[in-house]
Parts: sequence; C-alpha cells; structure tokens
Amino acid sequence: MYDEAVTGSLLLLAGELMRFQRVKNSILYSNVLTEICTEILFAVLETQAVIGTTNNQQTNLSKDNALCGRRRRTQHSMSGRYVTSSDALLICSLVCLQRILENFAEFIFKHLPPILIIISRLCCICDYIPSVDCSIQQMQSANKFSAAQQRISYICRSLSRMELRIVLDAFDEACKTLTTEPA
Repeated sequence: MYDEAVTGSLLLLAGELMRFQRVKNSILYSNVLTEICTEILFAVLETQAVIGTTNNQQTNLSKDNALCGRRRRTQHSMSGRYVTSSDALLICSLVCLQRILENFAEFIFKHLPPILIIISRLCCICDYIPSVDCSIQQMQSANKFSAAQQRISYICRSLSRMELRIVLDAFDEACKTLTTEPA
C-alpha cells in the first residue's frame, strides 16, 4: 500500500520539473514518468467504477438517520459526486501527464494508445465532451468545469497539436481497444 497524498505530491513535483528543467534530462525521464502516470490513471479508473456502485448502494440505505445524512454530506463534493482519496491522485496524475504532453509529446509516442484510452474513459466518467471550437470553452467560466475536466481539456489541446502521422496509429489502436473493452 502507498500513501496517495505523497504519491500525488511527487507527481506534481515531477510535472513541474518536466516543465522547467533542462530538456536533455526531461526527455530521458519523460517515458518512465508517462508510464507511471498511465498506470496510476488506469488504477484510479478501476476504483472509480467500484466506488460508483458502492455510492449507489449507500444512498439506498436509510436516509432518515441524521448520522447517515452527515456522512453523506462529508463524502460528497459540492456537485454531489462521491469524493475519495483517489480523486487527488487522479488530478495529480493528470497534471503531470499534461505537463509532459505540453513539452515532450513527440517523445512519448509509444504511450499514446493508453493515454487516448484513459482520456476517452475519463471523458465518459466526468461527463465531459471536448469541443473542437475552443472559443466555446473560453466563453464559459473556469468554475463550471471540475479540476479533472480542466486537465482533460488541456491534455486534449496538447494532443491536438501533435502531428497527425504520430497520432493516427495510436488512435486506431485505442479505437480497437475501446470497441472491444468499453468503459
């Protein structure tokens, strides 16, 4: 078992170092760090599905009990979504992945299929549809999006700046995986 807060802090630190350190050192570690982020995000996605079912079971229990009501309020965010400790790890992993993609996307092309699969599944979980027209998203205030949705939009923007020849094979592989193993 590991401490998710410490892991998240390390991912944030690594993301900032990727953004500000020398290019040579960052390129050397970008593949390893991307692999770590994708593994963490896959693990978080698996736990999100389990948490969603237990959350539905908890809300069906006695709603009259004051203790139960207090517990529900402490476990839900302002949007009514169930909040877990893995949410912080999700955001930290997305931030780190975003920093890598912003600066070194062309060097991590072998990790693109898992990244595309993760982003597709996260869009489904977070009820987020990336917009082709960026002006629509800029008109909406940043407060309307959750932190995960904001990071997903930044990652999508970074992916859209990549050369098509690099993304095409990864997109094909991700589509095949998503059609055989939907979220």
